[in-house]
Amino acid sequence: MDKSENTNNKQIIPRFVKKSNIVLYIISIIIIIFTSVIKYKDYNVNYNNADATWHTLLTIESYNETPISKHLFLPIVSLGKSTDKHIPWGSTIPDKEGNFYYTSFSPAGFFLPWLFMKVFHLPVSEKSLYIFNTTLFILSALLWVKIILFIYEKRNKHTNFLAIIALLLYISAPEILHGMGIVYWHQSVFQLTFLIQLYSYLLSKKNNKTISKLIFYGTTLLNPYIEWTGYIANCGFALVEFISYWKENKKKAIKNSILIILLTIGSFILFCSHYLLIVKAKDFFIVLRNRFMARSITNTVSITALITGYLTSFKYVWVLLLLFLIWNFTKNKKLECENRIIILLCFFPIIENFIMKQHAISYSYDRMKLIFPISILICEVICNIIENTKREKATLTIILITTILCSIMNVRSYTNSTAYIWIADYRKDNEKLATYINSNYEDSVLGIENVSVRGYLNMLFKRGIYEFTNYEKCKNIAQSTNKKYIVLLYVDKIALWNTYKLGGATIYDTETNTVQKISIKNGEIENVK
Repeated sequence: MDKSENTNNKQIIPRFVKKSNIVLYIISIIIIIFTSVIKYKDYNVNYNNADATWHTLLTIESYNETPISKHLFLPIVSLGKSTDKHIPWGSTIPDKEGNFYYTSFSPAGFFLPWLFMKVFHLPVSEKSLYIFNTTLFILSALLWVKIILFIYEKRNKHTNFLAIIALLLYISAPEILHGMGIVYWHQSVFQLTFLIQLYSYLLSKKNNKTISKLIFYGTTLLNPYIEWTGYIANCGFALVEFISYWKENKKKAIKNSILIILLTIGSFILFCSHYLLIVKAKDFFIVLRNRFMARSITNTVSITALITGYLTSFKYVWVLLLLFLIWNFTKNKKLECENRIIILLCFFPIIENFIMKQHAISYSYDRMKLIFPISILICEVICNIIENTKREKATLTIILITTILCSIMNVRSYTNSTAYIWIADYRKDNEKLATYINSNYEDSVLGIENVSVRGYLNMLFKRGIYEFTNYEKCKNIAQSTNKKYIVLLYVDKIALWNTYKLGGATIYDTETNTVQKISIKNGEIENVK
């Protein structure tokens, strides 16, 4: 009887755990979708780092308008018309046909949303990209829950409770809400692929299965190709492998570390080789070096600005960490941290922010990855509190309520923040101006003075635009390309991130030598005397 009962218990308990986890995943999906819906803003807005979203949309549209045999899924920013060739665009390099390519980030971050829109027959729009990014948000949150369950399955009987805490921290952090929502860039993909790498690594250490190792080494090769942080993350895994095996097996420690390093080098070779199929090596490496120097630690921007950025990015998560630390040290006088290695693995990618600090300050989504080590640290503190309390239920209740309150405050701070998203009621006027110019002055050279073009204007006018230009430069281009008109746009209000408020345009007729100036106000095109 006793043996039978024990056997039944062994069969029943795992089933119950699996069922309870499934319920947790379903609840997680519902919470994430609800959060994603309430934070969504319609298209009549502008937002911090909007140029990342519009750059992605421009490349996806360029993929659609240019044969794959021409661009090979490199980050092309030239639209398909022949008149859109040979138009420079930021720090890009051309191929022999005049298509320009962005070199700072790999094709992966552009290809994946392009594929998503193709598979689900979605238009190339902010909303479609938001749906794709929300999908990454859901998958990364679910995998984060899975990792927390895995980490604490033996240490604490309240594993599901810790997973809920980690989930709430993840989905409510302002930077996650923004960078896994209306703003999309390669870091959004890395949020998921880094967790795949971490989870497969942890699994391989537990079960030593070939499939876990293959997934780990596969993501070790691909992650640096997807996003630069992958190089630093791989250094973390190599260091942990070296430390873990050094005492018991020095040969294995060196072999495993070298393998990770070789895969990391292979990833860079893959990245470069892809570009060199189309562009010149000299042009490619010069631009790559220049972009690194502009974004890196050699830049004079202050570390203080980066630290301040972290405080803004996670806001009430810091408050929660501080409250729990005070609670723990008041009761226990110390902090026992059993998952130091995992915290190290999660913290290592943050080093990239300090190396490429200018980018992490300007583009706040680059700071999203800090949520992982913070969350585990908070879970460690909670474990210390729970394990040293006599009033367990009351303690759990207080922790949960405090976390929910902080999460709600984070969501509210994001949705009400004009630093992340603000009204841009001029976008309809911009569209009317673009329609008017495209309808009446299609045979033109289109340029804009004193500002850059980073995707929004290209998508607005559905054509290439010469940036930082003037009449004399455009006149030379018009003569060489036999264009009748020169249209110089002017910006009425320079809003952040290149989603400008256009005031109108000056139109030059090269045949009659006449000049017309138009403005757009309240949806009406007016001639300016």
